[in-house]
Amino acid sequence: MSHNELITRVKQYKAEGYDSSHAFGLAMFEARIDAWPSGWGDDFVALIFGDFDPPDEDLEFGALNIAIESEPLKNTVIRSARTVLRARVHVPDKSVAAVKDATRKLNLLIGLLSCTNQGAPIRWWSHVTHTGGGGVGYKIQAEKPLNLLALVDLLPQEVRQRVTAAMYWIREPRGMLLEHNRSDHLAVYAGYWNAFECLVEAADLITPREKLDRGSKKEQIRERLAQVGDEVGPGDIEEIYQEVVNPRLRPKAEHAIKLCAGDAATDLIRECFDVEPEEQQLYRLRNAINHGTLDIDDPETIILLEARFPKLWILVFTMLNGVLTLNSRKVAA
Repeated sequence: MSHNELITRVKQYKAEGYDSSHAFGLAMFEARIDAWPSGWGDDFVALIFGDFDPPDEDLEFGALNIAIESEPLKNTVIRSARTVLRARVHVPDKSVAAVKDATRKLNLLIGLLSCTNQGAPIRWWSHVTHTGGGGVGYKIQAEKPLNLLALVDLLPQEVRQRVTAAMYWIREPRGMLLEHNRSDHLAVYAGYWNAFECLVEAADLITPREKLDRGSKKEQIRERLAQVGDEVGPGDIEEIYQEVVNPRLRPKAEHAIKLCAGDAATDLIRECFDVEPEEQQLYRLRNAINHGTLDIDDPETIILLEARFPKLWILVFTMLNGVLTLNSRKVAA
């Protein structure tokens, strides 16, 4: 695919409603398929790696059209595993549909190999479906961490516990540059959302949301039931319970974002809960990951997460800075 063809493809996706990052990711995925390596022939080739011993002979998984070669590979992009092997998935053609099918089969095989070996971490990688490594170049120093520590030290213990938990979820799921082949997109996204929820709790501890007393709750329940009338059903009861008795995350999250984000709060709340299409809402993506409704076998899922993650990143660091600032102002008051 030429540069002009790539740009044309990006424009087509944007015209269909994709944002720029998502459109570019889809076009690049197609471009990598168009550049199918001649040495692959009619196979989709991937690297399978883990801390296992190589098999004594090539392995054939006929039901999946996958063959794993027994000869260990050296000097590959994989730096984080004892053993790297080549896997070949026979495909009918060199198309997006064929690559998606090969991806599903490889994910299934990796799951089978892991589950039959006590859940050991086994992964696969291909330059066609996995984007290259990336990270932040930096040098560890003392000044900025010490400045941050001064703010963390001001936090009450309950708040500090939430903030240090958020810091854990920010750093822990991410791979390093030499393990860029690690398919960590889902783990990183879920980890950052965990960090966000920790920071929501921290903000609510510093400046609690106004809560209804028992009498006010009863009054609101009566009003809501009167609005529904005689046709009240289980769904109405559940909705009233979640809105009045035990509110979901959204009210608390909106309260915390408004405390921490200032003028950016409206846009961040929209990205979390109201952006269209709704399956791209940050909260819905997190739920889809946690509840198993996100299609992890589809390479386009990773492209979507990569496109939406920058918004989640901004949200989390805005909340972290906001919680520290909110507390320091309260201490100084």
